[in-house]
Amino acid sequence: MTVFEQAVAALQPPMEAIGFAKVIHDGVFVGGQHGDFTPSVGMNSAIESEDAVCAILPILGVAHRPTLERLAELTGVRGWKTGVVVSLPIGSVMPEEPFARWKFNDGNLAGQARSLTEAVESYGVPWMGRMADLDAMRLELDDGASHHVEYKLPVVLDLLGRTDEARTHVEAQLIRLADATHLKAQQHRAFAERFLRELEDGQ
Repeated sequence: MTVFEQAVAALQPPMEAIGFAKVIHDGVFVGGQHGDFTPSVGMNSAIESEDAVCAILPILGVAHRPTLERLAELTGVRGWKTGVVVSLPIGSVMPEEPFARWKFNDGNLAGQARSLTEAVESYGVPWMGRMADLDAMRLELDDGASHHVEYKLPVVLDLLGRTDEARTHVEAQLIRLADATHLKAQQHRAFAERFLRELEDGQ
């Protein structure tokens, strides 16, 4: 087993004890569903090979099923369904350790697993609990901390019934990308055109 695989195995018992019993690809721990919201903790890793050390940076995330299903429909990309709406590194909610990471090696697996899990319970779980609310997600997306805000925010706004704001956001992005010809701009235009068309159709 690699050091990362050993670290994930060591994390399973303490993470299960705080409600993250399911482990999916690449060491992502998934918590119990709260209505349409599902919390998760991804274990981003970097190997420091000279010392056989694996440094893990936990990424907190919360999924919202209706938002992700709508994004998959609008873009034709099924991968949205297995993603999250908001996410951030755990250090962002740890005032004293903004760049927190845990270094695992053969000799400290259990201790580091306990320490990391304690941080998730103390800092990550409260943040994920606050994010189990669509308007809280909107505010988090407004702050620009998560990825793909240009896709997620208008869908969240529309689901909140703030359709005019959703339309304004998408139209502003279209203006910003008006002269862009790269693939990401083309993909966003396709999304935006379908989103606006559905708004006009009242869907």
